[in-house]
Amino acid sequence: MLVPSAAAWVTTVVGLALAGGLVGILLIWVLCDPGGPEGDEPDSDSDGGSRRRRPRRPPPVGPVSWRDFERQFAAYVESCASERDRTRTRTPAGD
Repeated sequence: MLVPSAAAWVTTVVGLALAGGLVGILLIWVLCDPGGPEGDEPDSDSDGGSRRRRPRRPPPVGPVSWRDFERQFAAYVESCASERDRTRTRTPAGD
């Protein structure tokens, strides 16, 4: 009497385990899908059509002028410092 009932339960358990495993694999596959090459980027304004991404801009050709870099960097630091000074507010404890 024990053997026929055990056979019924074993097939049920094996069937449920296979179904659960397939659902689990499907969920992992869907959640890990990067979207492929035609996936939308978060900041894109496309309407969902398949559009290729623009290639990266190539690095500058030839030698880079360090004087120009230092001049541009100094202007950047100065603009950041002036922006920080404009947004800084005084607190009553700091007076």
